[in-house]
Parts: sequence; structure tokens; C-alpha cells
Amino acid sequence: MGSLTFNESRGKVSGSFTANTNFDVSKTRSGYEMIAPDNGSALGTDDTGRSTDTGVNIMSNFGYDLTPRDVIKGGVSYFDNRSRSTNTGSRRSLTSSGSEVQETSSAFDGRFSSPTVSGTWIHYGDLPDEMLTVYGSASRQAANSTSYFETIVGGTELDRQSNDNKNVNNRTELSADYALPVGDEQLSLGAKTTSDTQASDYSSEASWGGTLDSRKHFVSSQAVSAIYLNYQVEIGDKWTLLGGLRYEHTNLTASQTGTDTSSGKISYGNLTPGLFATYVLSDERKLRFSLTERLQRPTAGDMLPYTDYIDQNRVRVGNPNLKPQKTTTVDAKYDNDHFGNSFGIRLFYAEDQNIISSVSYAIADPLNSGETIVALSQANVGTRRSLGSETTFGKTLNGKVNLSGTFDLIYQDLSEVPNAPFSNAVSVGGNLIAFYTFPKGDSLSLMLTAVPRAITAVGYTMPYAFDSFSYSHALTPKIGLGVTINNLLRMSKIRSVVDTNALKSSFTMAQFAPTVMISLNRSFGGFEQPNKK
Repeated sequence: MGSLTFNESRGKVSGSFTANTNFDVSKTRSGYEMIAPDNGSALGTDDTGRSTDTGVNIMSNFGYDLTPRDVIKGGVSYFDNRSRSTNTGSRRSLTSSGSEVQETSSAFDGRFSSPTVSGTWIHYGDLPDEMLTVYGSASRQAANSTSYFETIVGGTELDRQSNDNKNVNNRTELSADYALPVGDEQLSLGAKTTSDTQASDYSSEASWGGTLDSRKHFVSSQAVSAIYLNYQVEIGDKWTLLGGLRYEHTNLTASQTGTDTSSGKISYGNLTPGLFATYVLSDERKLRFSLTERLQRPTAGDMLPYTDYIDQNRVRVGNPNLKPQKTTTVDAKYDNDHFGNSFGIRLFYAEDQNIISSVSYAIADPLNSGETIVALSQANVGTRRSLGSETTFGKTLNGKVNLSGTFDLIYQDLSEVPNAPFSNAVSVGGNLIAFYTFPKGDSLSLMLTAVPRAITAVGYTMPYAFDSFSYSHALTPKIGLGVTINNLLRMSKIRSVVDTNALKSSFTMAQFAPTVMISLNRSFGGFEQPNKK
């Protein structure tokens, strides 16, 4: 890791370089069970895996004062990561034709790269707080991967699936924002347009009871244009109000050629209001209120009517009828910040309409194997209402120990989701973080997180927890040693259940041993030129 900074009277240039390599060895156990009206099957796996991640991140930023009222800023970055993994293990299967134990082997090799360039122009007007900001950026994300999975019985390959994926995503963004003081009040307006184009090539070859040879080319284009208007006003010495409107319009087209051919187009607009209010109780205590709406858009890949095999027991199916999910949230929050010691409590109500949810259902195998398999897809399943509280705290002890944490209590109602196995549920979760600094600069941190039970449109996920311990030691002023241990308390066990009339299934994944990561970092010296007089 290295950094470099250069200053002069009207500008600044900085850059950094980071390289990292991570090694991981893990053991996992998972179980999957399917009960369909005409067939029952169970699947369990034990795997030992090894993985290596190597990455490089290069960044450079600059800023320059063109005139006393004009500033330009820019940045260039490049990220490159290579991931490799291998897994060996066993699979226990039970189907209508009997039980069987098979050896398994799989591997993955992938690379992801992303260059990005951005620029900003800021112009300061004649009035205080009057400002025009124009921003633009362009990025390109490229991902290539190959993988295979095979099962072996008695030393003979029984079946095998190999996949080859290539994906390129180009993204451009352009925005303009203008802030204008109106007396003691503030008016701001702006516009933004974002364009995403994606091209993917996917091929999969497999053999199990039949032969699968799938080759597909996928292209999508999405343009999102938005305009907004905000107005802020202060009422007396206590109240600050901010109201706004935002209109967004989305155009999405997608097409797929190859083994399956399909295409689709969707266009829609949405007007969302926003209201924020702050009441000052004192310099340390504040009340905050808000009313917001947001939109979650379905992806182009989720909407195409395709069928892709994940493995011989599962397929992924697209849904061309997906609609955007709309979320309305009302918040009230109390904040108290006193010399680094903080406390806050937030009460909220949220309503999600046209929930986009993962759904599973049983279908006959398209390869005519005679077995029933699981189809995974996305669907709009109804309305969800949530009511809850979030309590946060932070405290410093003796200048060496920092404690922080959250406690969440949430009630969810799915009574308007047809066929949901649970109409409502109460969940409890949170986290605790402790950080200790030793007199000579070493540090020790602990993180405990409890993820609450969650109900979905088709089932539920059981509560689980995970932990992380980290220690940092300076070997020299420029060389540091770090050790991180995850899952030391062995609490990481995730179980997801689908419980519908058409399909009942469960999936369990647990990590039975801690993961130890050791890092060594080196800081390189830089230089900084004093400002010229």
C-alpha cells in the first residue's frame, strides 16, 4: 500500500496504490429437502474448500481553482480482482429411486475489473450559499468466470456441469444541481440521468439423465432520468423543515438470443415526495422526523422469460411481469450526543407495495428425467407492513475503549400477501462492537452480530449470529501485522425454509471451524510540497 500527495497554491493531486492477497480454507455442511405432491427428495453435502483472492486498487484525484469562484475536481480509479476456489466433498441424496452417496468436486476461476473516471465543476454565485454543481462519470465493469461441478461414484464420473460467463457493463452518469438562498430560506433543484448498458455471454454444458447445452447472448439498456426540487425553511430557533418532490422516468429494453430467444421493453414514471423536519432541544439533543418514498426497480435479467440450470436439482426462471417495488417510510428519531458519548432511538413505520421476493416452486424437469425439480424466480407478492424501533449507543471509556451497538425490535405483517405461510412475526436483533487501543498503538476489536428471524412471502429464515475478532500490531513504523478470526464462537449457522402448498424445502449452511486471516501491510513514504506564497 502506498500513497502520494502534491500540493501547490491553487491545486492538489493525490494518488494511492493497494495490493492484497487473501487465502481461505473452510469446511461447510448444507442440507436441502424438497417435498412435492408427487415426489420427495433430500440432499445433503459436506465440503472442504480453498480459495485465493488477489486484488489491485489504484486511485488518483485532483482539484484545481480555476478562478476565485470556479473549482474543478476529478478522479481516476482502477480495480482488478482475481478469485480462484476449489471444493471437494460428498453428497448424500435421497430420491424416489432410492438413496446414494456421491463424491463431489468443483472449481471456480473468475476475474473482475473496473476502471472509472469522474469530473466535477463547481461555480460559486454572488449570494452566500449560491452554488452550481455539474458532475459526470463513466465506468466499465468486466467480469469473466469459468466453473465446473461434477459427481463421482466408484471413481467414475457420473455427471458434470461446466459454465462459462462473460459480462460487460458500461455506466455513464451526468447531473446538475443548483442551490439558491431565498432570504433566510434555501431552494435547490437539479436533474440527473444515468445510462447502463450490459452485454453478457453465457454457456453451460451438463449431463445428468439427459444432455444440456445452453448458449446465450444477453443485451440490456436502461436509462433513468430524474428531476427534483427541494425547499428548506427555518421556523424560529428550533425548527428546520425540508420538503421536496422527485420525478423519475425509466426506460428498459432487453433481449436474449441463443438456446432461448426472448425480448422485452418497459417504460414507467414515478413521482415521490419527501419531507424532513428537525427540532433542536439543545446543542446536544435533537428530534428528527421524515416521510420518504423510494422505488426498487427489477433488473433486466430478472424480467426476461429464460430458464437456466443452476444444477440438476434447480433452475432459475425469469419473470417478464415484474413491477417496481414501492416503499413508503415514516421516521421519528431522538439523538443525544455529549462529548463523544451518544444515544439514539428511532421509531419507524414502513409499507412495501408490490414486494419483489424470491419464490420457489416445483416443476417437472425440462430435460424429461422424470424427476421433480425446483424453479427459482422473482415475483411481486403483495404488501408488507413493518413497525419497529432501532436503539443505538456509543461510549468512550478512559480514552482507550470505544463501545458501540444497536438493538432492533421489528414487527412485520404479511397478511396481504396471498399464500404466505406466516401472516406476522416479531424479530429481535442487533450488534455490539468493542475497540481497545493499547498504550503503544496496538489495537484489539470485537464484533458480535445477531441477525433476527425474518419471514418472507414463501417461508422464513431462522435467526443466526456471527462474530469477528481482530488484532493489529505495528512491527515497525511502516510495517503492520493484522490477525482476524471469524466464527471463533461457531455461531454461524443459516437455515432457510420454504413452506408453501406447492413446495416445502429447507436449506442449511453452517461453518464449523473458525476462519483465520493474517495480513501484512507496508506503508511507503510520500512527499508534500508546501503551498507557495
